[in-house]
Amino acid sequence: MIRNMTSWTIFIFGMSGDLAKRQIIPALYALFQIRKKTGHIFTIIGAGHDASTVEAIIDSSKPFIEKIDEQTLSDFVDACSYYHVDFDNPQNFADFVKHIMMQKDALSDNRLAYMAVPADYFCSLTKALTAAHVLERGNTQHHIVYEKPFGWDRNSAQEINGCIAHVIDQNQIYRIDHYLTKGLVSNIILMRFSNIIFEPVWNHSHIDHVEIILDESIGIEGRGSYYDRYGALKDVVQNHMLQMLALIAMEEPKSIDEKDIEEKKVEVLKQVKIKEVVLGQYEGYQKEPAVNPQSTTETFVACKLTIDLPRWLNVPFYLRTGKNLNQKLTAIIITFKEMKSCFIKTADQCAPNVLTITMSPDEGFRLLLNAKKPYSADEVTTAAMDFCYSCLFGPETPQAYVTLLQSIFAGDHSVSVSSQEIDYQWSIIDAIKAHSFPILPYKKNSQGPAAAIKLLSQKDHV
Repeated sequence: MIRNMTSWTIFIFGMSGDLAKRQIIPALYALFQIRKKTGHIFTIIGAGHDASTVEAIIDSSKPFIEKIDEQTLSDFVDACSYYHVDFDNPQNFADFVKHIMMQKDALSDNRLAYMAVPADYFCSLTKALTAAHVLERGNTQHHIVYEKPFGWDRNSAQEINGCIAHVIDQNQIYRIDHYLTKGLVSNIILMRFSNIIFEPVWNHSHIDHVEIILDESIGIEGRGSYYDRYGALKDVVQNHMLQMLALIAMEEPKSIDEKDIEEKKVEVLKQVKIKEVVLGQYEGYQKEPAVNPQSTTETFVACKLTIDLPRWLNVPFYLRTGKNLNQKLTAIIITFKEMKSCFIKTADQCAPNVLTITMSPDEGFRLLLNAKKPYSADEVTTAAMDFCYSCLFGPETPQAYVTLLQSIFAGDHSVSVSSQEIDYQWSIIDAIKAHSFPILPYKKNSQGPAAAIKLLSQKDHV
C-alpha cells in the first residue's frame, strides 16, 4: 500500500492522444487543484507521436476541464513536460528514457506510468522502462497503468500478460476499467449482498431477464483510426459490459478483497454462452475520417447471452451498445417475473417489478412496484422508489478518472481487472467474432438495426 502521498512523478505515454485530452489530463488537473492546497503536488512527463507542445496539448484539453482557474492552470502547465517520441523506433524511445534517467534526482520516489497507447506498445514500453529502472520491479512505489482494451484478442492478451509478468510484479500493475470506479457500479455488490430484499430473489426463480445497456448518442468523434481497428465488441463489450454482467451475476464473495471478488467474477465469465448476436454499422461510418471506405467494423452490438450456472438457469442476459443512437444511457435493468394475480378483479396480471441501476446520464436506482391507484377501488398502477445519487451526495461527485487515479495513488486494486478476467472476456469476444455475423446498416439517431430491436423485444426464456 502506498502511504507517501506528498510527491509523484507521472509519465503519460500517449499524452497527445484523444484519451489523454478528454479524460486523463482533466482528471490530473482536478487532482492538481486539490493537492495544490495542501502542497502535495506532482510533476507530469508526457510522450507522444505528435510533434506538439505542453501548451498546445493542455489547451486542447480545456473544453473538458471543469472550473478552470487561470493561475492554477498556469501552475499545472509548468508542472508538465512533453517529448515527441516515436514508439515504433526502439532507439528513439531508448534515447527518451535515457534523457529521463539523466534527471533521476528530480524524479519522485512515487512513480506512475500511464499507458494511454494502443496495446501493441504495452510489452515493449514496459520492458524499456524497467530495463532503465524508471520503474523497478518489486518497488511498491512504482506502478504502471494499462488502458483498455488490453490486447485485441485472447492470444494477444495472453502474450502481453506473459511479457510484462517477466519484468514487473502483479501488485504494481493496473489493467484498468474506469467503469469500475463509477459509484453505482461499485455499489452493486453492496446493494446485492447487504439488502435482504434482493439476495433471496436474485436468481432464476424470480428474475425473468437482465438488460445491460450502454447507448451513445455521439459518433466516433474523430477517433477513426482507433475505432475502425476495434469496433464496439472490443471497445465496449469486452471490458465494460462483461464486467457489469459479472458483477450482477456473481455469487457472494468471501470478503470485499479484490482477490475474492475476482474469483467470483471469473466463475461467471467462464460460463457465459452466446445465443444470438446482431451487429450493425451506422450509415455514413465509412465516410468518417481515417476509416476504411470498405470497413466492416461494427458500431452497434446487441446480443443474447446465458450463464451456465444453477442460479441463472434459463435467464437471458441482453447486452446492447452502439454509436449514434437516439439516446445516451448506461444502465442495468433487472426485470422480475410477473405475479400470477393482482388480487384485483379487473386486472389479470400486474406489471413485473423492475430494478434499474443507472450510471449515465443520472446515477441512481429505481425500483418499480405495483400499487392500487389512488381513489380507485380496482385499478393498478406502478409506483417508483427512487434513489438519486446526486440528490443525496450533491452534483460534484468524483469523475471516473479522478476516482481512478486517486485509487491508484492509494494502492487500491479494485479498479484493476485481473489477467484471468481479461482472458475469459476475450474468449467470449473471440467466439462472437468467429461466427462472422453480418454487419447490418442503421440510421443515425435510431435504436439500431431492425433485427436488434426484434431481438431485444423478445425478452423470452431460453
